[in-house]
Amino acid sequence: MTRRSVGLPLNAKLEEDSQNPSYVSYKGAIAARRGQSSVAEQMVAQLSALRRPYDHGQTSYALAQLAAQRGDTTSAFMYLERSLDQGMPTEDMSNQPGHSIHTDLMLSPLWGMARFRELFRPTG
Repeated sequence: MTRRSVGLPLNAKLEEDSQNPSYVSYKGAIAARRGQSSVAEQMVAQLSALRRPYDHGQTSYALAQLAAQRGDTTSAFMYLERSLDQGMPTEDMSNQPGHSIHTDLMLSPLWGMARFRELFRPTG
């Protein structure tokens, strides 16, 4: 599989389910890594336009992922905080035991930042 063909199965899936914030975010992240900023910006616009019932912060979380991958940490934190306010869980996300905000590679650019640590600092 060539580097250019990596996004092809995702493109097919995205066409099937363009309302899935994760697929849109992943496509935007792939485009950003390839230097295709206009495609990444289109994915930001597509995510921003999504209106889904019972979203529970998934779309805001996808926007945070994409912003982190694009190097826009200010927006990434804004969307991450919004997703939490909207009910996005921090652990066992997407019915995947062990998958959490702390292990999400899409957010890895934020992991070492003090704001990320403070956001998830234990309280009480």
